[in-house]
Amino acid sequence: MFSARTILLIVVLGPAAALVSLQAAIVISSRVNDPRTAQQFGVLIILPLTAVFVAQFTGSWWLSTSWLLVTGLGLVLAWVFLVLFSVALFERETILTRWR
Repeated sequence: MFSARTILLIVVLGPAAALVSLQAAIVISSRVNDPRTAQQFGVLIILPLTAVFVAQFTGSWWLSTSWLLVTGLGLVLAWVFLVLFSVALFERETILTRWR
């Protein structure tokens, strides 16, 4: 019923892109003075992926199943790196005193 490409897009790429964007927002929010700024930087991760998906859906750029798998694994590895980086970088007390 579903192809491998569809399953990769729904199960791997979608959640991985969301996790990378969220974790990047956490890393950025620990360094900026405004939570909206961190949210706006998260869009910078989603926009290129959206452009690739739109190009693929319109047929102007075709991604194979193996390329989607590599992209998904890259996003998962980026998320793991960002989690480790944010744990080392995150200082709750500083954020609470700086954001007013």
